Amino acid sequence: MKKTVIRRITASVLSLLLLLTPVLSIAVQAQENVETEPYEYKIPTEIINEEAIEENGHIGRVFASEGDMNEICHINDDGTSTMYLFDYPVKYLDSEDGVIKDKSNKLKESKRNNYLYVNDENDIKTYFPKKITKKPVITEVGDYKIEIGIVTDSKYSKKGELLEDNYVFYNQAFGEDTAIGYTVSFNGYKEEIILYSEQAPTSYSFEIYCEGLEVSNRGGILTFAEESTGKTVFTSDPFYIYDSSEEEKSYIETDYSLEKTDDYSYLLTVSLDEEYIASGLTYPVCIDPTLKYETQSTIYDAPIYSNMPYNNFYTASVCYLGYHSDDYGIGRLLIGFTELAYSDLLQSFGEANSNKELISVNLHIYGSPLGTTATGVSVHEFYGADPWYDDTVTWGSVSANSYSQALASLTFSGTSSGFYSLNITPAALHWIGNDMMSYGYVARGLIIKNSNEGETESSRAKMVSTENSALSTCPYLTITYSSKVEEGTYYIKNVATNLFVDIETPSPMIGIPAELKGLSKENRERWYISKGNRGYYTIKNVETNLYLSVNNNSSENNASIVLTASDSAEGAQWSFALSGEKKYIMYARCVDYSNKALNIPSGATSGSNLIQFLYSNDSNYSDEWNLIRMLPTNGYELPYSPEDWSYDRVIAWNNCYSYAINNQIDLREEDITVWNSQQMGQLKGEQYKYSEITTSAVYTAILHDYDVYNELFYASASIYIVSKYDVCPPGTYKVALVFDSPDGDYHWYRQDADGFWSHKMPGNRISNVDALGQYIFDPATAARGNYDTFITYFAVTPWNTYYE
Repeated sequence: MKKTVIRRITASVLSLLLLLTPVLSIAVQAQENVETEPYEYKIPTEIINEEAIEENGHIGRVFASEGDMNEICHINDDGTSTMYLFDYPVKYLDSEDGVIKDKSNKLKESKRNNYLYVNDENDIKTYFPKKITKKPVITEVGDYKIEIGIVTDSKYSKKGELLEDNYVFYNQAFGEDTAIGYTVSFNGYKEEIILYSEQAPTSYSFEIYCEGLEVSNRGGILTFAEESTGKTVFTSDPFYIYDSSEEEKSYIETDYSLEKTDDYSYLLTVSLDEEYIASGLTYPVCIDPTLKYETQSTIYDAPIYSNMPYNNFYTASVCYLGYHSDDYGIGRLLIGFTELAYSDLLQSFGEANSNKELISVNLHIYGSPLGTTATGVSVHEFYGADPWYDDTVTWGSVSANSYSQALASLTFSGTSSGFYSLNITPAALHWIGNDMMSYGYVARGLIIKNSNEGETESSRAKMVSTENSALSTCPYLTITYSSKVEEGTYYIKNVATNLFVDIETPSPMIGIPAELKGLSKENRERWYISKGNRGYYTIKNVETNLYLSVNNNSSENNASIVLTASDSAEGAQWSFALSGEKKYIMYARCVDYSNKALNIPSGATSGSNLIQFLYSNDSNYSDEWNLIRMLPTNGYELPYSPEDWSYDRVIAWNNCYSYAINNQIDLREEDITVWNSQQMGQLKGEQYKYSEITTSAVYTAILHDYDVYNELFYASASIYIVSKYDVCPPGTYKVALVFDSPDGDYHWYRQDADGFWSHKMPGNRISNVDALGQYIFDPATAARGNYDTFITYFAVTPWNTYYE
């Protein structure tokens, strides 16, 4: 028999995991009307403990920001968002209504004959029988149905008891001195055989039936593979056996009997080691078999030990940090993150003009005292093997002493257990955008070590749980970020109706409702958004200088949205979250854990008042918004004036460039004909015309035109390259150049006095709408037809010459 002496935190560290493949598309719930009760995405306290909720100030759930089944996202009381990334799926797709829901461990009464309980709120449904000696435990996972029953001649077994919400207990299952218990987890269940005395049996057998799967014993690890494809579906970790002594005598059984008895039927037998039985055990003694779905974890890790340089410990549920014993030597924990650097969330921080700002990335590990002395623990970027694999890595194979300066350090208690948070933001920044390609550290991950690794300091050794422990103790990540909204003037457009947030009347009356209207280009539809207290934003109406607010700071459904004079009320302080489609969800600070967002009534049309209502990830997007920022003006913009450009000769002989600089006639004194071929640089001569449509070539050509203009008229007209949100210098306004790359054509737009944009196609009248007939907020985002490439913005002094 092969033995590995190991210690664990508690009897609940190892779990019997049966996982359905989590390759599921994100489903949405069709909502007939807003009165229909949608699934409510609350803060899942079964997944995230109350201490973390309070510490981070979570006030609501942002389901739309969650990318997959391993993620939970919250809005915080400082206006930021926090994304939790767990190692295992914590949500599931409900096959009955097609809605993604949070998993729950709570057991309910089963309707299956001879079965008492089932964890119904899960895609992994496990049924527990009335009598464990009569019926097996049944787990249904998608198309798989796995039955595991005990083999016993016990006549004493009691009916199953629900001792806690998620724990079923069968007393005297294998005889008078035994019991068996099952704890449901988010990923299946944990089985625990309990031996109360030396009179308990030393051998235990299980019947396994799993149609469509073939089971094999590979060096003490059970492998369940699809019969048709050979693909591994489930694997087991070796049996973990331990007593109740303070020092906890224990071993891992890696050599047990597996016999095939029929098609898809197997007999598994484990016998306790005689040497272990005779070692003076403290009862009860527990046997924990484990079984889990074979899938790539979000977080993977492996303990490594200096005195076992060729041993791999990736199946261990804990890692000893520091000097543990002469056998093990110094222990450290390697930890990596599957595709974390390539995640949509982290990548978004590296995008140009990203509307998200990274605040911190924290690794949370569960630590327990092994020695009695408090000591420091630190986390470092690992610079060793690239890559390393958790199922093969050893101390001797990875350059264990190759790591960075500490990213973060903290003190682990010598007396109590709990989660500790390590800030790994500097490492995460290496994994964002181009940096992750130049560093390669994402493949190496992190290494966690004890600050004191002296061989005489075993009292300072600490234990941390690995990804093989229960979800309640395994490592997880949090990414805290803000959804940035730049200060400026915006139109707020509802995604469902394409209508804009307006006010009922232009009167500056406090308490008037906010409503939906079509685009009017009036100031009552313009809102100035600015950063306020504690990271929240205020939204001020440009017409009235009053603030958008939830009436009476209510956290109730259907609370009205009104204008208020105060920006300090919680109803007037807003935070923004982003949906998967990068639309904004707007939460007032007053929501108080209720997850209610800015919304519209069912069937809303122009004139409907805005409300606050429970956010739902449905398909009509009534609670999602586009924030359309106006490009700033300086007061020198020209009004949109079609009549000034309506003469036939002007329409026929002027192009987009002449309209952009407001020039209608030839400037040469000796020639009064209309400047028919108005191309950039041509006023100075054909050889000065633009050579290609690039920012530098066009800019040089226009400067030549301006040189001629200034010389002829003793003027000081100017042109500058500017950014879209720059305020142009006095006397100038903003224009924009775009390019039709297939045809080699260009087109100009100019900003008008109302902040919108207009343009002129050759031979056509001027227009203030885009190719889809919509007002132009910004040429860079407008529908431009074939003009597929945006070049840049310029600030220009208009020539203000008109045909007469």
